[in-house]
Amino acid sequence: MGAGSSRRRVAVTGLGVLCACGRGPEALAAAICAGKPAFGPVGRFAVAGRTVRDAAHLPGSPDLAAEVLAAIGTARRQAGLADGG
Repeated sequence: MGAGSSRRRVAVTGLGVLCACGRGPEALAAAICAGKPAFGPVGRFAVAGRTVRDAAHLPGSPDLAAEVLAAIGTARRQAGLADGG
């Protein structure tokens, strides 16, 4: 930080996780502790003729918008914030 700049503190009070290890911080922590890889064979579309055959993707066939809203809701609840629109 340069001269004259101010530093602001940030507190992370909630965590919403949506990743290839699963949904929620518990799933991520469990996968990390177990050494479980998040990458695996692509199964949602044909990969013939492509150089990449493995990828990290959210398990199942999720509705992305609904999944993101759920992750936000988890973080808000953990932070003690009321659910709202």
